[in-house]
Amino acid sequence: MKGIFIFCMFCLVIVFFSCQPKITDPLGSWTIDKINFIYTDTTYVLDTVYGGSLILSPERYSIVYNPWNLQRKPFQNLSNPTEAEMIHGFKTFAFNTGGYHWSGDTLTCHPDFAKVPGFEGGEQVYLYDEVASTLTMFDETYPSGEKPQWYGKLRIELWLTRE
Repeated sequence: MKGIFIFCMFCLVIVFFSCQPKITDPLGSWTIDKINFIYTDTTYVLDTVYGGSLILSPERYSIVYNPWNLQRKPFQNLSNPTEAEMIHGFKTFAFNTGGYHWSGDTLTCHPDFAKVPGFEGGEQVYLYDEVASTLTMFDETYPSGEKPQWYGKLRIELWLTRE
């Protein structure tokens, strides 16, 4: 009886994993070509992305992109920016890096360094569509366990091209 139970559990595990979507090889360097900010009532399309990449190594990720539909303005004096230039520079990029794990077609990122101080130890969750080459962030959790104001109202769809 115990042998039949173990055999059945083994079969269930095989069936479970065979039904999971297969990610062939997401590792490497990707360019972010397009960004869709998908709200419940409208979608904003940035089909000209001024900088952006995703790098996936076996154990770490790094993502950076410009969430604006404008090129970033260079500082007048690169070694001595004004306060207004620094604020604008900070607002015109998104960045996180850290560890991650896959579960089916879901990528869950755990930043240990983030653009937003204090987000380290938080979590961002993306759906990966291998056919379309998109990565869509739909969930974020702060280290405190709280959700951002946009939760449930916004998805950020990144269109990727392997470099």
